[in-house]
Amino acid sequence: MGSMGMAKVWIAVTVAVVFLRWAGFIPAPVGAGTRAVMGSATGSMSGASAGVPEGATVGASGGAAAPGGDSQGTAVAQGTAAAAPSSPVVDALRQSPVAGSWYPGDPTELQALVDRLLTAADSAPATTSAGVSGVVSGENSGAMTASGSFEVEANAAGSSPAGEVAPGEIRAILVPHAGYQYSGEVAASAVRLLRGRSYRRVVVIGPAHTRPFSGLAVATESRWGTPLGEIPLDREALAALQRDELVQAVPRAFAREHSIDMTLPLLQRALAPGFRLVPVLVGDLDPQGFARAAEVIRPLLDEGTLLVISGDFTHYGPDHGYLPFPPDQGLMARIRELDRGAFEKIRARDPGGLLEYRLRTGITACAFGPAMILTHLLDAESVTTLLRHETSGEFLRVGQNSVSYLAAAFSRPEPFDRVLTPSPVSQADLELLHRMAQHVLRLAVERGPGAVDAEAVARQFSLPERLRRPSGAFVTLERQGRLRGCIGHIEPVEPLFEAVIDNAVSAALEDHRFPPVTAAELPQLEVVVSILSPLAPIATPEAFRVGEEGIVLTRGWKRAVYLPEVAREAGWTREKTLDSLAVKAGLSPGAWRQGSRLEVFTTQVYSAPMREDSSR
Repeated sequence: MGSMGMAKVWIAVTVAVVFLRWAGFIPAPVGAGTRAVMGSATGSMSGASAGVPEGATVGASGGAAAPGGDSQGTAVAQGTAAAAPSSPVVDALRQSPVAGSWYPGDPTELQALVDRLLTAADSAPATTSAGVSGVVSGENSGAMTASGSFEVEANAAGSSPAGEVAPGEIRAILVPHAGYQYSGEVAASAVRLLRGRSYRRVVVIGPAHTRPFSGLAVATESRWGTPLGEIPLDREALAALQRDELVQAVPRAFAREHSIDMTLPLLQRALAPGFRLVPVLVGDLDPQGFARAAEVIRPLLDEGTLLVISGDFTHYGPDHGYLPFPPDQGLMARIRELDRGAFEKIRARDPGGLLEYRLRTGITACAFGPAMILTHLLDAESVTTLLRHETSGEFLRVGQNSVSYLAAAFSRPEPFDRVLTPSPVSQADLELLHRMAQHVLRLAVERGPGAVDAEAVARQFSLPERLRRPSGAFVTLERQGRLRGCIGHIEPVEPLFEAVIDNAVSAALEDHRFPPVTAAELPQLEVVVSILSPLAPIATPEAFRVGEEGIVLTRGWKRAVYLPEVAREAGWTREKTLDSLAVKAGLSPGAWRQGSRLEVFTTQVYSAPMREDSSR
């Protein structure tokens, strides 16, 4: 299908989803409202995040723009049904739905296979990959060989060189989840690094392939079983997750799901016994929802916890509905390049860039949703190591369909729950960001928003690398002391310099409370750039320092934010500020007193009038 055909399909699907949402058949994606309108006592969340069309959402398996998935012969669009209400964990055993198909159901045979995979990953050269003998039914299913047994053999199928893990504690791994004949050795190349280690808890985050829902889903059973034995679930951790409305119990989402189960026998054989499992499935989330999901999960990721991200990369071919390249001799090289482009966004800790890459390329990677959450967890102290990169098209020697498998390790000096507060932005950097905001503001108003190219602006202003770290940011425009526009990102959904550029343009042209700024107004504008610290939840409203901190109120789908100066300039008390914030979120005054989540932040601010020439 050509680019025009793909565009028509995307438009048709988008229109259908918008209509069904409007009609009430489909819930809004969790986290909706990534860009906030700010600066007055009225207004609401609006707009979309970096690289996402207004109203667009992204499913954990790629969404409507990226059909495919690696469930057993079917592909289910994400985000097309509401999750069931939250349920407590019950004393019950869930048996693996993939034993005997995706991996052996016999304990002795499975143990021998897993041990061979781990041993092969220990000793194999960089070019070794897992192969399969016998008749295979299904590109990515766990079909057994013709004789009914599972066999693993080595072949030279062009793996990427195995990386050397950087010094520091491994806090997370990325593994594929296809049948063990296809991706078992790739997954083992990451799991083997943890042999003999003891963890109190293992959090496994995987995409949902068989049951659509919004937000995050957790299981309700107290124990999960594989042929190698039972694994207890961490009841306290599951209960803690469900205290956030982003997380719901969706038992049917786990009934036939394989993305988490495929990791478990490997973990059972490699890790010391005794860990408790926290299985989490990723459903339909918008960009802010991914950021919020990371913060919901972060408190669990302490010193005694391992994070496992389960997902496959490019699903190419007619079976997956994705054919961006012709099946010629250069196909596998192009697929590898496509995979690496996505992986480099993860390595760069750039969730906005990863989202833009998926939307631009249409890459059908079921790893996308879990990887977005991981990318939000990574910071400047995190070191990413790519361990293996395989494509099934190479070792199966078929050209029509292929699935990509990557394994990686993520090291960090401290656990993910210990947030390392970013260093404050220097005064010189604040001034640079302010000049960039003025420059793009003038470009967008005089020539249109299409004239703004963030990377071209970065080169023009010799952008230092430190300003590429993700950060929340707002840009406020004032004219003769009165608000003229204010748009921002509460959470770090894109690099800081891009957040400033995007929000400067949006404050001028997209704040629905005001008409677009005209060229004649530019000399009269005061431009205010605010850089936000990470959000910090507060236990009680009394912990909110009025006038010193910004405040975010969240209840269910509703959310509102005030920058610190709003209450300060209005002379409001704490109660008046929170009442006004609740009304802004579409709630009644006083709704903040019970059942709402409150988070605070601080800002670094640079304010100055528009300059005649801000291009240098």
